[in-house]
Amino acid sequence: MKKQSDFIKGVYNGIPIALGYIPLAFSFGTLAIKGGYDFWVPTLMSMLSFTGAGQMAGIQMMVQAASLISIFLVNLVINARYLVMSLSMNNKITEKMSVFKRIFISFGMTDENFTIASFYTGKLTFPFFAGLILTSYTGWILGTLVGALLMQLMPAIIQEALSITIYAMFCGLLLPSVKRSKAVAVVTAIAIAISCAFYFIPFLASLPSGINIIVPTVVAAAIGALVFPMPQEEEQTDSIKNEEAKENE
Repeated sequence: MKKQSDFIKGVYNGIPIALGYIPLAFSFGTLAIKGGYDFWVPTLMSMLSFTGAGQMAGIQMMVQAASLISIFLVNLVINARYLVMSLSMNNKITEKMSVFKRIFISFGMTDENFTIASFYTGKLTFPFFAGLILTSYTGWILGTLVGALLMQLMPAIIQEALSITIYAMFCGLLLPSVKRSKAVAVVTAIAIAISCAFYFIPFLASLPSGINIIVPTVVAAAIGALVFPMPQEEEQTDSIKNEEAKENE
């Protein structure tokens, strides 16, 4: 039986991620249209950035006419975890790759792609990453485009109704984690409390847009890291050997 190529394996692993990205990207597209942008704006953002949380925060700040510095700082804070993910994945790659290939992998290193690559038992080759990233990336762009186009064609009253779906979806993603983890619940409560302070206290509410996102995120995450430190995971040193043994069977 002919052995599957690494690229096809990456595609297979990327299909569930792509299917999961479509509704989230759909909501991002509808949010951008609700904010007064043409369909090509969110689509271009999805093509150039590929970061759901950063794009959601960015488009909301753009609608509020926030400064470029504020948008930059918010995305810097939100997306800082990708630097750690990329460095971690760089240590797991044994194949010699060019700088261009490593930049491509870093661009596509989302939370879900990182998780798949971390638990993958085979060799982490560039074709595998290419299949994984291109598949999930396609789902993200497709969802954004479809959401933006449909939103642009819908009546205003439907647009108003769909504009709240993003908040409902975030609640749906967050609540299961809050129920399972005390740490997530505490960090979430802290972030909500600080965000409420920025909304109800006149002095804090008068601060430039974006500060109300940066401060709750950084403070809540810092408290969570100090109070609930994550235990270091043991490295899977024999994952490549296991895959080689399977291939030789």
